[in-house]
Amino acid sequence: MTHKPILCVIPVHNGARLIGRAIDSLMAQSVPPSRILVVDDGSADDLAGALRGYDGRVQRLDQVQSGPTVARNRGALTGDEPFISFLDADDEYEPERFERALAMMEDGPGTGAVVCMAQNFDAGGAPVGEPLPAYTAGALVVRRQTFLHVGVFDESLPHGSAMDWFLRAREAGVDVALDPGPLLKRHLQSGSFSETNAVDSHREHLAVVRAALRRRRT
Repeated sequence: MTHKPILCVIPVHNGARLIGRAIDSLMAQSVPPSRILVVDDGSADDLAGALRGYDGRVQRLDQVQSGPTVARNRGALTGDEPFISFLDADDEYEPERFERALAMMEDGPGTGAVVCMAQNFDAGGAPVGEPLPAYTAGALVVRRQTFLHVGVFDESLPHGSAMDWFLRAREAGVDVALDPGPLLKRHLQSGSFSETNAVDSHREHLAVVRAALRRRRT
């Protein structure tokens, strides 16, 4: 298999303490990304210090705090790599994540994107539950042409943008393959964005589903 360039976008807000783990997991890939782009979403901590050891290997793009959805879009629209991936700053990929995703898309030319199973871990590093399908932005590896065809993440949806994107992809006839391997390690953090805004997140996801049903009826 001839490996093609892949961009990995990491949105981060005050994640200096944890981002090294995510970056290290990308550098340990059997097929490493051609470019790692950290989009700093208005961090107030020492992110620059955390990235200093990666000088020349990790790019940084700053923005006024606008949320991870805006950060993902900004990062994805830079460059021209034929494949785009996303990883949250507090998570990590198993070493074969990109190799397997690219192989699935090369073996299936009609496959526009690949997600994988995710294993959750608590703050102490212990597994929580069984691996689950991760239809999330932080588990997405997608052809650039597919991403642009479906459209960027909806920036009016800070919680439901990933669900909305996958629903729009299905409506557009995009084949999103699921790698059965638990290749995403999700580290559950106390006080995370989703945890502290759980009510808003639930409400927004319901609104996304209702909007998809309305589109289907029309």
